[in-house]
Amino acid sequence: MSKPLVAIATSGMKQLRQSIHKMADAIANDVLRGGSAYISGATKLMVDADRNSIGRIVSELPKGRHIPVPSTRVMAPPMFSKLMFDEYGMPETKRRYPMKTYIRMWERQRGRKMRPVEREILKQGCIGMTKIELGILSKIHVPAPTLAFSDPTSHEIIQRAQKLLAEGEAANGAVRAAKYHFNRVKKRVETEGWNWTEKNKQGVEMTAADSVKYREDALRDARDKAREIWSRASKEELKEMLDSRHSARIAGDIRTFDRVQDLASRFRAIIDTKPATAGEFLRLANLDPELSKLKGIAQQLPEGNPADWKVKIFSKHFWSGQRTSLGPDGMPMFEDGFPVAEATSTSNQWRFAPDPHTGQVDMTGDLFRGRLGYLNYDYGYYDEHTRSWWSANHGDFPGDPMIVFQSTPEEFFSSFPFFDSSPICLTFRNEPAVAAEGYILDVI
Repeated sequence: MSKPLVAIATSGMKQLRQSIHKMADAIANDVLRGGSAYISGATKLMVDADRNSIGRIVSELPKGRHIPVPSTRVMAPPMFSKLMFDEYGMPETKRRYPMKTYIRMWERQRGRKMRPVEREILKQGCIGMTKIELGILSKIHVPAPTLAFSDPTSHEIIQRAQKLLAEGEAANGAVRAAKYHFNRVKKRVETEGWNWTEKNKQGVEMTAADSVKYREDALRDARDKAREIWSRASKEELKEMLDSRHSARIAGDIRTFDRVQDLASRFRAIIDTKPATAGEFLRLANLDPELSKLKGIAQQLPEGNPADWKVKIFSKHFWSGQRTSLGPDGMPMFEDGFPVAEATSTSNQWRFAPDPHTGQVDMTGDLFRGRLGYLNYDYGYYDEHTRSWWSANHGDFPGDPMIVFQSTPEEFFSSFPFFDSSPICLTFRNEPAVAAEGYILDVI
């Protein structure tokens, strides 16, 4: 049990920074001990900031929405972007954790060990973290966001800027891809010597020396083309386009996040009435003036008693330029029952355009194809208790470990500007099912 809580307040910026750092350390220590932490954003945040001091430092946090933190454990100190500061005195917007630290915090919060199947899925990176949070214990299944939302106004601004930036950013992607292949053959020479061959795109067998020269020439040509494309616009024009896209992305995601939180509150209010069946839940949702406008609620509901459901918020950042590959006969190609897809160099303005009235996005066109030379996608989930979005750099690989990020909403929304789509999604988790084994359990 925590020691008596003390109100944190400030007299000057220096005291505020010291106090907040102590607060974060106190909560972190308490969490990792499995102790209690009570946090309320409505008026004051109180904590035992200094166990050796009984002096009071006085102040109040900004008034805002109540943060529903369990009375037993939180996973990590909350993120307050305007009150937390790093070692350089800058606002703290992102924290980084090794995967093993994240597992330890996760286990403390839930009061149990992470299962072997959960550890395996976690190694998938950002999508693995999100799947565990949603209760999807499957390596092959992905979150199916029927209730996905974006901001219509920002979507138009982003797509206008994207059209102007598309050719140059596609050229940048080609440079990244060429650099990757050049570094790959160089590393192969370092580890295997020069006695090997490989085929180029045309299927021609090349010696190690020819392969290195081929990749080096390809990288030089890609860089020359990128320079030529970007030189067509002035630095001022480029900056204006980039700033326009960046600002629209953040402002749109903030508006969407507010909208999704409101919808989540409406769903939670229905769950609090303890409807006996999914049909009763849907009937009550249809009576709500906002929820009744949404499509696909029934498809998003889990099995079990609605009183046991939890509403979860997550997001996916990705590239809209995707299409199904066509065969020689002009018909869509399939492999193992799934469409064969490819990314396009330009975005598709209409593929994931939000409904102008509800902001809802049809995600059925998402073929999981990333932009050439860039990441395929980025997932993250929102944790109410820490006021944070949780994501990762990539999967966990030998020599290139997974790093977990805890970010403020503003920081998460501003990440990866080369993605032109970033819907925020709602789904439901059946708590007893997750506690037992998760929704879908593959043999791994």
